[in-house]
Amino acid sequence: MTAAQTASQKLLLGAFAWPEHKAVVCWRQWREGVDIVNLEAESARLLPTVVHGRSKWLAEDPARNIIQGLCRRAWAEHQIGLRSLARIVNSLRSAGISSGVLCGSAAIGRFYAERKSIRPFESPELLIGSHDVDAALGVLSSEGWQLPQTGPADKHYGVWLSQASGERVHLIWQRRWNCEDPARTNSFELPGATVEVLPPEELLAVVLLTPEAGSQLAWQWDALSITTERKLDWRRIETLIDQDELAASRLRELRNEWGITVPGYLMHSARGGFLRQRIRRINRDYRWVTRNDGARPSVTGLAAYCVKRWWRVFIVPGREQ
Repeated sequence: MTAAQTASQKLLLGAFAWPEHKAVVCWRQWREGVDIVNLEAESARLLPTVVHGRSKWLAEDPARNIIQGLCRRAWAEHQIGLRSLARIVNSLRSAGISSGVLCGSAAIGRFYAERKSIRPFESPELLIGSHDVDAALGVLSSEGWQLPQTGPADKHYGVWLSQASGERVHLIWQRRWNCEDPARTNSFELPGATVEVLPPEELLAVVLLTPEAGSQLAWQWDALSITTERKLDWRRIETLIDQDELAASRLRELRNEWGITVPGYLMHSARGGFLRQRIRRINRDYRWVTRNDGARPSVTGLAAYCVKRWWRVFIVPGREQ
């Protein structure tokens, strides 16, 4: 699915992101326009993110029990996901692999927890050293994690593993962009394990650079959860996004529409005219898609990508199909 938002979902985002006095207005407007019983799936998934920890909003809501039931289910699914992740971390450590760093949606979820909110739990991503790949795959395979049919030998960036129960994890050994390793990591407590996570600057760069089709949640949710009331190393972010066109446009939106304090020098994409910017965008988007597929970039693959997505690549700037 893509993460494009409807007007109704934008009201939910406002209820999540704005200060209390503005958030409650968005919430009331949203509630007046929806029927909770027949709520579409995406809004039902986002609802616990907005109202968890805000029980006073539901005090006189006739659908209070339904909404609270959705919140309890989201919380339970989140806890199950964290416990599954803890088992993976402990299994790797038992094999002597202690350098794994949590990234992706599970890492970003800790910023939602600071707001007493719940981020929809997606498949966790774990970054490991390339020298640990064979040992990690061996340990997880022995515990029932299934490798893709093509096998890890054909993969360049990482590999998706799955369980018969439907659980998935993305094991990564190459970064999403070319940069040095993070200068620091932060600790995150899981149920029964402690894992290192990427710092907020690294996670924000991922959010800003990810095409819409690369995430199950509209990018604004994660970006606002990271940037609101948080001191960031903007120079580090500048290095990571490298004047990217999409990242610059998203930073402009954060400043202009959401009041986030973003330095002006970050909101300009690379100079050199339309053609140069489109070439940079084509190359970055292709490498992103290739990386998520776990494959190695190639000239042939780039040509096939351009043919498949010619309209979005050459005509429409700013969004991935």
